[in-house]
Amino acid sequence: MPRLVPMILVLLCSVAPLSAQTLDSAAGPVRVEKVLGGLGTPWGFDFLPGGGFLVTERDGRLLHVANGAAQEVSGVPRVATAGQGGLLDVMVPRDFAQSREVFLTFARRDRGGTHTALASGRLSDDGRRLTGTRILFQAGPPASGGRHFGSRVVEAPDGKHFITIGERGDRPSA
Repeated sequence: MPRLVPMILVLLCSVAPLSAQTLDSAAGPVRVEKVLGGLGTPWGFDFLPGGGFLVTERDGRLLHVANGAAQEVSGVPRVATAGQGGLLDVMVPRDFAQSREVFLTFARRDRGGTHTALASGRLSDDGRRLTGTRILFQAGPPASGGRHFGSRVVEAPDGKHFITIGERGDRPSA
């Protein structure tokens, strides 16, 4: 639930221009304020220590947002953007302040089709580059359709990471 309310707020702010306002919710009053505009198809985001955050866009862009300004992060793995595929989720682990590691899920084209993949890399101190990016997991077998990639990545309290993947258009594999 803690990630759900901010996620809803960012999505609302990216769809329609809003001035700051307070809305009632089952959890109490929620202040809605636009913090970033001009997004194409935002998919995921996560907060960084110190108040910034990272946003993925399906077209393969990873944005670092701090102090009201967004800059594109280089070093993102090559992303397959056909259909529903693209750069999907981003997760900043609890040990980010020490490790600088960031996790991304995305659609990855390979021989025979497209997969949902998980990668990690280290975010530079200035937030402009991912370095040491490597593929940690790739779902198989490859799919020929461009749909149902999933995907979310979360960190459990014990530090294990979990990702969700879609059936990629192959219902029997669900």
